[in-house]
Amino acid sequence: MFIDEKEDKKYTAAFIIIGNEILSGRTKELNLNFLAKELSNLGIELLESRIILDKKTSIIRCLNELRKKHTYVFVSGGLGPTHDDITRTSVSKAFKVDLYRDQDAVSMIKEHYHETNNKVLSETAFKMAEVPVGATLILNDISGAPGFKLKNVFVFAGVPEVMQAMFNYAKLYIKSSDKFISKALHVEVGESMISFLFGKLQKKYNDLELGSYPVHHKGKWCSNLVVRGKKLTRINQAVKELEKKLFKNKIKYSVEGVKR
Repeated sequence: MFIDEKEDKKYTAAFIIIGNEILSGRTKELNLNFLAKELSNLGIELLESRIILDKKTSIIRCLNELRKKHTYVFVSGGLGPTHDDITRTSVSKAFKVDLYRDQDAVSMIKEHYHETNNKVLSETAFKMAEVPVGATLILNDISGAPGFKLKNVFVFAGVPEVMQAMFNYAKLYIKSSDKFISKALHVEVGESMISFLFGKLQKKYNDLELGSYPVHHKGKWCSNLVVRGKKLTRINQAVKELEKKLFKNKIKYSVEGVKR
């Protein structure tokens, strides 16, 4: 099913990152930043992300909680052929369905491995062709083995380049709304100097997301003030009013590198 409709509707998402190697610090987590940017461009709010162990009870509990709360749940990690790759089994148990060996997935794996290695696959490799009953395959052109989609849950591999390839295909099944837009001002004072006026502005523009982020710049504490939303005219209004307040309070700032 190809979804290309755009609605001005609020869609939310959660991201579950599975992997002992992430929690131990052995492997750097790189998928969250990619997914957050992609979802923002699709007008989907990523409201939470959790990193959990390769443990069936943890995966099932987390997945069942989040899939009821959000429009979409994205999962990465644990789709390989080894004993500790338990994501597909855990997802099937969360949905109370069986796993089966999908023959299209088998063909994809055979074709990829024949092209890249020209060798016979071991039986364990076909574990990567097992998906829950009712799932739709999520293809990727990097490693051949597919991810899958089951209702509002998308399950990807953990390797960043493979996860990204899978997500690009998964976008065909994701409804989007107006993308998020943001504008940022860099102010040459710390947060405590602008918190009051910035807080008042947030109350007035409660349809926008106003965020203040400290940054150490040229030996002193400064702040980046970000205005984020979906309506450009509304964002411009808020930024213009913020500039007036900064000017009135004699606070130096810059917008896109231009000092004011």
